[in-house]
Order: sequence, then C-alpha cells, then structure tokens
Amino acid sequence: MPTNHTPSISQLKRAIDIKQKIEKLKAELESIAGKRAAAVTVTTSKTRGRKPGKVKAVESKSAKTKASSKRGAGSAKFTPEWRAKLAEAARRRWARARGEKVK
Repeated sequence: MPTNHTPSISQLKRAIDIKQKIEKLKAELESIAGKRAAAVTVTTSKTRGRKPGKVKAVESKSAKTKASSKRGAGSAKFTPEWRAKLAEAARRRWARARGEKVK
C-alpha cells in the first residue's frame, strides 16, 4: 500500500520555523565564541562514534607494562573446566530466553 510522503503545509511551516531558530542560534554562537567555535560545534554533532568527553585517555606504554606485570606474563587463560562452566551457563541463559525449562 503506497503512502503519501509529501509533508503537509503545517509541517513545512514548522520546518521553516525550526530552520530559522537554528540560524538565529548559530549567529548568536558565532557572536559569542567566534566563527571557528561554531564550525567545530556543528561538525562534532554530525560525527559518529562515542560522544565527546566519553573517550578514555590513552595509557602510556609504561603504564601498560606495569598493569600486565601485575596480571602475569600472558593474557588470562581459562581452564577447560572453567570454559565448560561458562558454556553451560550460556546454554542455560539461551534456553531461558527461548522459554524452555531450565534445571
């Protein structure tokens, strides 16, 4: 069934009002912080990925080696018994999600 994707007159008027408000706010931002700050603010809102300020600081190489020395020489290894327990727990979770009876 085809739908009508043409916006109504009231929707168009609302879009024009919003666009005008955006332009007014951009001009106000430029007058406060300068043109460069406005350009940076606009471009960061269109980027993908993590939100600004949520990125963790990169550790230095010495900090990484100190952390790895605390854990041991290699990465954590799971024993076969522990892997079997994890696999069984995952099977039970999926069975519960499917609505099956779980022991």
